[in-house]
Amino acid sequence: MGTALSHLSCALTGMTVGGLLLCVQTAAALDDRVIEPAAVAGAEVRTLDEDPLRGLITRRTVTRFGDAFYRRFASEWQTFDTAGLDAVIIEERPTANQGSLITVRYAREVAFRGVVRPQGPAPEELADIAVANVQHWVRQYEMNRGRDDPDLAEEEL
Repeated sequence: MGTALSHLSCALTGMTVGGLLLCVQTAAALDDRVIEPAAVAGAEVRTLDEDPLRGLITRRTVTRFGDAFYRRFASEWQTFDTAGLDAVIIEERPTANQGSLITVRYAREVAFRGVVRPQGPAPEELADIAVANVQHWVRQYEMNRGRDDPDLAEEEL
């Protein structure tokens, strides 16, 4: 009965946050048995070595030009297979009279830099160029990533 009560209590008070099941149980419902979260709510079980931020695009923009760049970049980036890729960070550094410097980083490396100006090309046009350049840069980066491993011989690449 204690296990059934634990399952019932967890099902009534459990909630998912980021794919993880949070379960609050009353002291009366606890017993000596371990309850697996996946068995309780059918939740997805992830290992601790998985990076939940892989493939994520982070925005650090402050102006409407940077925001327009981000929106277009993010929508175009979705066509690229990002499974297993590191996070992409879009940073904007506005200046008083030069427009905004846009930097796109991948794996903490600068993959693209461009300037958005009010009188220049639209931020969406720059974003289209950036997506193509960053996709090419990421492919090259991922191919070269394994070459830095001293355990791999030339024929193993």
